[in-house]
Amino acid sequence: MSFNPNDLIDSPVARIRLLTGDVQEQPLLEDGVYEYLYLSLGSNEKLAALEALETIINMLVMNPQSDENGDYKVSNSSLKDFQSIYDRLRLKMRQDSTGASKVPMIARADRKDWNDINSLFGKGDCE
Repeated sequence: MSFNPNDLIDSPVARIRLLTGDVQEQPLLEDGVYEYLYLSLGSNEKLAALEALETIINMLVMNPQSDENGDYKVSNSSLKDFQSIYDRLRLKMRQDSTGASKVPMIARADRKDWNDINSLFGKGDCE
């Protein structure tokens, strides 16, 4: 089914299509694929969009679509464009509402030195 912007409020599939850029008249993935990804990933639209983009990128890599007629060349979907969308969405998922990147951090540790880590890997004492 093609993208309908009037469905954005009520349809997670429409919102995922918007995130992926799969909004053309003949979509690359069927609604059922988006719905499956949405449900299988715990109703997380951004994760579903990332999985859908990976699927689209794989489709384009395996089945490039282009026509050539002399000097005239038409390409339906650009792999670089979808890769760019994928990279931007991954970056957006790592940012908070202010745009700052989220970094995992240990706020409190009981570590007094690094010898316990080295002993795990058989390296001996730190020097």
